[in-house]
Amino acid sequence: MKKKYVVLIVVIVLIISLIVSFKVWVNYNKNVEQIPVLMYHDVIIDEYYKSKPDTIELSMFEKQLKYLKDNGYKTLSLDEFYCWKKGKCDFGKKAVVLTFDDGFYSFEYQVKPLLEKYGMTAAVFLIGEYTGEITPEFAPNRYGTVGAEDINNSLKHADYGSHTYALHKMVGNKKRVETLTYQQIDADFKEMEKIYKFEYMTYPFNTDTEDFIKALKNNNYKLAFRGESEKATKTSNDYLIPRIGVSNNFESFKAIFETQKHNNRYGSGFLRKVFITLERKLKIKLG
Repeated sequence: MKKKYVVLIVVIVLIISLIVSFKVWVNYNKNVEQIPVLMYHDVIIDEYYKSKPDTIELSMFEKQLKYLKDNGYKTLSLDEFYCWKKGKCDFGKKAVVLTFDDGFYSFEYQVKPLLEKYGMTAAVFLIGEYTGEITPEFAPNRYGTVGAEDINNSLKHADYGSHTYALHKMVGNKKRVETLTYQQIDADFKEMEKIYKFEYMTYPFNTDTEDFIKALKNNNYKLAFRGESEKATKTSNDYLIPRIGVSNNFESFKAIFETQKHNNRYGSGFLRKVFITLERKLKIKLG
């Protein structure tokens, strides 16, 4: 047999082996223990609702909570999720985490009463510069944020974390986080500490940088959450916990729990970064 044919056969065998190994690896990751961390923002009273990203109707939110309750799901606090991630707690296969970014006061007036009704818990992540001493009186068509009085007197159904003090902004066409040095990010964290010493963070615009992660570690944050629309695993990077954005579509919500659509496919580490980057560039799913 000519040498070139031997080389060709070797190459083909290697390619087939890589494909098979990739599929085995992906299938393994699909079946590891995973918890969906859901990402909400504002919950709007139905008659004032206008379809836009990151908002859902109040009735839809209650429908989602009822689904979780009827199907035996437990909502975890941030500390419980951390305990699970570190392998110290076991909550079975029906656990979920509810998170709310930006600190909208709909959390206080609309979300929290429903959490109490269904015996659930959720976490709200605050923007420091918008957090006043009191929660403004509610008006359904007016913007407002949760105030310090309600954070300090919170019931067991609510956790609180940081969404930075003043980094949730754009600078031209760039997210402010992307324009800052480590020292500037660290200074923002220190400013937030003047209000509260939080242990959990969500990234502004779901955007992380190496300096941001370094500042999180140096300021003793336990976990940080972003986007990616995947379930979290115990091997997920502590500072890149994936979350699944929730829409005003009930079928999409059910798909999180009834299909493998949002299952983590690539574990963690360097290969995960490679495949996620390729998927984003090519706008396809490899696994």
